[in-house]
Amino acid sequence: MRVPFEWLKELVSITATAEEFAERLTMIGFEVEGIEQADDDTVFEVNVTPNRPDCLSIIGLAREASAAFMVPLKMPLHDIQSTLPNPDFSVEILNPDLCNRYAGRLIRNVAISE
Repeated sequence: MRVPFEWLKELVSITATAEEFAERLTMIGFEVEGIEQADDDTVFEVNVTPNRPDCLSIIGLAREASAAFMVPLKMPLHDIQSTLPNPDFSVEILNPDLCNRYAGRLIRNVAISE
């Protein structure tokens, strides 16, 4: 998984260098397989093991970095409603023995840009 260092620093106040951060991440179980420079940023190639799907996102790795460096996590602000008045989709579980719960979220007004 490619992880930009600047994105992580938006969520966690990291004062370590990129190399120190990579070493700490590796020591807590997330092997940094490579470090490269891209567009004035350091990008880590992080190997996330199959038993840690919670870390397959920037926020997931930032949460781990927060614990590793003992600094608070700054969650991004969002405007997510917990319930929708008239959802435009529905979910039907055909076999509750195989899947007893499914959670979904409708996201609107997403703009794809550079």
